[in-house]
Amino acid sequence: MSPVYSFLNLRAVSRHQMFVLAGILFLSALPHFFNLHLSIALFFSSIIAFKLLIVWFNVKSQPRWMNFIFLIAGITIVVIQYSGSIGKDFGVSLLVAMLGLKILEISNYRDAYVLIFLTGFMQVTQFLYNQEILLAAYIFSLSLASVFFLFWLNQSNSKIDFLRTSKQVFKLALLALPVMIVLFVLFPRLNGPLWGFKDDGGLAVTGITGEISPGSISRLSQSSATAFRVTFDDPELVPAPEKRYWRGPVLVKTDGYNWTSSKIHRPAKVDFQGRGEQVSYRITLEPSQQNWIFALDLPSELPDKTYITKYYAVRSAEKIKSRQTFNLKSYPDYLATQVGKGTRREALELPENISDRMKEFAIDLYSRSGSDLNYIDKVLSFFNQENFVYTLSPPPLGDNPADEFLFESRQGFCEHYATSFVLLMRLANIPARVVAGYQGGEWNPTGNYLLIKQSDAHAWVEVLLDGSGWVRLDPTSAVAPERVIRSIDPDAAAEGSPVLFELSTQGTFGQLLKQAIWITDSLDLNWHRWVVGFSQERQRYFLKNVGLDFLKGYKLALAAILVPVLIFSIVLLFIRNRKVENRDRAKIIWDKFINKLEAKGLNINDSDGPLDTARKAGEILTEKSDSILLICNLYIKVRYSNNQDSQHLDNFRKMVADFK
Repeated sequence: MSPVYSFLNLRAVSRHQMFVLAGILFLSALPHFFNLHLSIALFFSSIIAFKLLIVWFNVKSQPRWMNFIFLIAGITIVVIQYSGSIGKDFGVSLLVAMLGLKILEISNYRDAYVLIFLTGFMQVTQFLYNQEILLAAYIFSLSLASVFFLFWLNQSNSKIDFLRTSKQVFKLALLALPVMIVLFVLFPRLNGPLWGFKDDGGLAVTGITGEISPGSISRLSQSSATAFRVTFDDPELVPAPEKRYWRGPVLVKTDGYNWTSSKIHRPAKVDFQGRGEQVSYRITLEPSQQNWIFALDLPSELPDKTYITKYYAVRSAEKIKSRQTFNLKSYPDYLATQVGKGTRREALELPENISDRMKEFAIDLYSRSGSDLNYIDKVLSFFNQENFVYTLSPPPLGDNPADEFLFESRQGFCEHYATSFVLLMRLANIPARVVAGYQGGEWNPTGNYLLIKQSDAHAWVEVLLDGSGWVRLDPTSAVAPERVIRSIDPDAAAEGSPVLFELSTQGTFGQLLKQAIWITDSLDLNWHRWVVGFSQERQRYFLKNVGLDFLKGYKLALAAILVPVLIFSIVLLFIRNRKVENRDRAKIIWDKFINKLEAKGLNINDSDGPLDTARKAGEILTEKSDSILLICNLYIKVRYSNNQDSQHLDNFRKMVADFK
């Protein structure tokens, strides 16, 4: 190790540098305060505050026994909070606590180097919990701040030119950008999560499940959280709002209060006839802790690791614990005549709490209808002509919610209309079932995709008709036809009042705000699609499109190493050549002359001008004093003259070359 290097490493960290270092460390750990136990955050913050107080009051150093006590306290807190659970949280908590303790030892530049590098490692651990674009931008900014601090440490004094150093940092970041992109694209992907941990999804909105009861969907519809986004391969084939039914679990079993799907979900070979054009689309689901994939009704082609049930519901082989994207195809218009074993029977089952009032109502209505179709029309007319209200906040119902809803309260949300309608169908011996999912979606003109929120949660009905198969009916449309045209405004419905639907944003400010929301959501989707979701499959697809599909296995790993090295070498050569070209040719020749003088034992300072150099050299090399003075005068002429002559430069070069 050189003496200069040793000196720089042992220099004391200044007060200003210590405050900046503490700030970078604290901001790097700050997002973890939302991931880890509160006691870890308090311990870390207390250590940082203690160190800053020591620096502020110019205390030389705290006793070593105090550091030992802090160490024992930190380890004890981590072990108590995560005892018996050695995993991601335990490891990250221990790292945060130990880095907090590390700053107590900072005294010289070497300690600061170690801490800033460990801080960079802690910044990376943030992505074990969250990979959103805002966090990535935050960590990138902290990385630039860390590089800025390293530049500061490598300067000869503790004062720093902020503007000049900032330019150097950004220039370095720009130079690293091509290498970063190549590494990102070529680095071999594994079949698994990006960071090797599966997100537990504890903060995810569950959304539609395989069970509904009175009020379950209406509560969900008051959430403005995103459920999923859909991008269509052909924008011209985007279905009209009234045809955007996103199919989820099919609910066939009921005890008169709760409706559930089949407990056993097996892959099935389904058969239906698609009408019109097939729609190809890509759906990006938010984490839901469920297996349901909400395909456009009715799905015809599925991605890998998914399957379809006999109810035409699509499921993933694994729960959706993180944001995932699936490519599907569907026929919005179809004829589904397949009726599997037991399907008709279970679609006619009635609960034990069916009231005599409902039975008499159904029998009387069917006797006046004459056919299944006329009976269906009369039930829909009953919803439309009687005083039914479509509301997000219906009154609570008792043990027989369908009876109370139909004949007493007449206030309900989609699940009230769908479940009571199915029971009325079954009482007339018409097989029927409830389908839960989402309906509608709002078009994002910036990103060209549909945004489906939890407020779009919906329940509708399928009835089995001879010759027509399973036919979709939406009893809600009989009361609130706006439901299938516009999304619900979850913030605009007072308790017990009719549902209000979102209208176009009015006013310049409203339009600008809406546009900003669309842009932000579009950035979020593309960040997931091209960065977080850049899986092994997407990597292969990209390489195939650019003609590099031969890069597989060890070839891909080799390319991930060699291509960045090649790019880095080209960048270095470009910088070097550019510097050489920009240097004055006369200065290059002059440097050669100075080297010859210094080889004779002369001490020429950088601050010495040509005349000073001639004087010093002439006093020692007296026999060469005339030649030295001539060379120095010629250098002044070719270096500083406004009218430089190439002949003078050639003479100058020749004289320096001949100088012995």
